[in-house]
Amino acid sequence: RHLSTSLGLVEAGLGISALPGLAMPHAPYSSIIGIPLVEPVIRRTLGIIRRKDAVLSPAAERFFALLINLWTDDKDNLWTNIVE
Repeated sequence: RHLSTSLGLVEAGLGISALPGLAMPHAPYSSIIGIPLVEPVIRRTLGIIRRKDAVLSPAAERFFALLINLWTDDKDNLWTNIVE
């Protein structure tokens, strides 16, 4: 849950950690090495959040539409109003 805690424990020699690829440290750590896990393929569900009562800028609206078009296989089951 807390990336910095996980990295600190690994750096201190107190264990290992499995992290999402985007969370892998890119800063130079002299004592940490990252090894990509390619098998099994792990999938993760992502969501898009936005303010319910706000109008998006034109650029944000285009980005939102791009994400929906690229990442949504089943447009009838889009998450809506997950948290009221």
